[in-house]
Amino acid sequence: TALQLGDRVAARVHPESHPVLDLLRRLPLWQGRGLPEWMRTAVAEIYTGRIAGVVQRGRFLVQRPSGAMPERVATVAARLVVPRDR
Repeated sequence: TALQLGDRVAARVHPESHPVLDLLRRLPLWQGRGLPEWMRTAVAEIYTGRIAGVVQRGRFLVQRPSGAMPERVATVAARLVVPRDR
C-alpha cells in the first residue's frame, strides 16, 4: 500500500555509532570488510509516529507525540514499517 499523510508508522533509524558495533569492528574477522547490514539493523532504534510530510531527498517526516525525543524523524520509505491489520 502507498503511504499517505497521517498514516501511523514505525521508523527504523540506524545509529551513527553503537558500542557493540564499535567492538565488532575491531575484531580481526570484520577488519577491512565492514559489518553486514543485518548487524546494523539489529541495533536500529525504532520510533513510532505519523507521517507528517516529505522532506529533502524523498525522505518521509515522521512526527512523534509532543515532548518525545526526538520529536521528528526523517527517513526513507524502506525503513518505515506499517502496523499489521488485526
